[in-house]
Amino acid sequence: MSDVEVVDSDIDFLIEQFSSVISERVYKLPSQYAEEVRYLEKELSSFPGRFSYDRVPFFRELVDLFTPDNPCRKIVIMKGNQLGATTSLLENIILYNIGCNPGPQLLVEPDDEMARDAMNTKVDRMIDGAGLRNKIAPQSRKAAGSRNTGDTALRKEYSGGYLNAVSSKTAKSFRNFSYRTVLVDELDAMPDKIKDEGTVVDLAVARTDAYPNTSKILFQSTPTTEQSSKIYDLYQLGTQEKYLV
Repeated sequence: MSDVEVVDSDIDFLIEQFSSVISERVYKLPSQYAEEVRYLEKELSSFPGRFSYDRVPFFRELVDLFTPDNPCRKIVIMKGNQLGATTSLLENIILYNIGCNPGPQLLVEPDDEMARDAMNTKVDRMIDGAGLRNKIAPQSRKAAGSRNTGDTALRKEYSGGYLNAVSSKTAKSFRNFSYRTVLVDELDAMPDKIKDEGTVVDLAVARTDAYPNTSKILFQSTPTTEQSSKIYDLYQLGTQEKYLV
């Protein structure tokens, strides 16, 4: 047996052992974590106080798809206006990936202004309301004289990962980093293609290539017209489930 074969055998053995450990781990559900730690400010919510999925029960099952041991990798939400998706789904996924299951995540908004607004108005205040501000800190060694705080308008660093917020209109926004979780907000408000780089959907999926077995991608949007809606096309490729009331 050659040295290469021995090394490959050892690697396969280690992968098998680690896989069995991961599969036996019991994870807290994102919905449970959000209800335990999150508080909504009266300036940002019609229902201030402790967050509860009892007010938005149609999002509980969806947010729990982002538990690491759930096999779903791509989740498509075609929704109406003002149903609470940003608060109950997108923001709580970010919260979960900071405080409970840390990992690198990307938030994609239609443009720069919306990316900054999402981070400054919503994500920052969500972090404060959940008591997680102490977790936001630079994770790389600071050079002498560096002002890196790990906490900027478009980036939050924390132990185990980071959150970047980017515009869908700039191809370079999707480069340089790999992400375990990619959250695409209001897909139908985004361009069909980004110059010669491809579609937002293709670029978002490509950013998770480094996490083939653990990646999670969310596409959510209010649809436009059937003929031009990108979220409608993605929805047609899935299970097309609906919440019945």
